[in-house]
Amino acid sequence: LQTGQWLGVSTHDLDQVAAAEAAGADHLGFGPCFPTETKGYGEGQGEQRIAEVAGQANLPVFFLGGLTGERILRLRELGAQRFAVSSAILGAEQPERAAAQLLAAATG
Repeated sequence: LQTGQWLGVSTHDLDQVAAAEAAGADHLGFGPCFPTETKGYGEGQGEQRIAEVAGQANLPVFFLGGLTGERILRLRELGAQRFAVSSAILGAEQPERAAAQLLAAATG
């Protein structure tokens, strides 16, 4: 890859995480952590799988899917450190306030 280019890979389980790492990914997306209408997932990954990925991945992982401030706090307890959010901000009546609340949850 040229300088400034990053390859991120979406993953849904530890096998996909390992395959993405072996293939040369720079970072990972993992989810959905919770049900989300953004991509039509009716179920999340579950806390055990989230904790496993948070603890075993060798690359930066962005946890995503159905995130709210409260859910981000729980993900942090499970070892997650990075988050990707869309609908919680885009669907909010006050997007700037929603973004600030999510940031506060993510950074403690």
